Amino acid sequence: MQHDIEPVDKIGSMALIRQEERDIDCNVFRHIGRELRPGMIWASSGVAKIGRLNYIKRTGHALEVPSSAVMTDYSSQGQAILMEKYRCCISSKYSVRQMLVSHTHFNDAEKRAYIYTATSF
Repeated sequence: MQHDIEPVDKIGSMALIRQEERDIDCNVFRHIGRELRPGMIWASSGVAKIGRLNYIKRTGHALEVPSSAVMTDYSSQGQAILMEKYRCCISSKYSVRQMLVSHTHFNDAEKRAYIYTATSF
């Protein structure tokens, strides 16, 4: 099966965050935005970490007990923040879409085929 899309890379929180300031590194987003071309897929990760940092910045503390519910909350906050950052830094002629994938999706042929199908419209 031939596709006109190309998965390029996956970037995680360690590359998206300035560790010293515990904040998002906007230069990374601008760099990625300049490099992307039609048909490329750039999968971002680190949504839970970014959501957690945002929560701490807004409230002054992290949620008490790390659990799957807390991680889901952090992730939903972080995903919205990442979408906004990418939209600001990527040319408006290109699409920014939310796809929740993990490294296992890229390592599994069936899941990888699904990513191609989901992004080819």
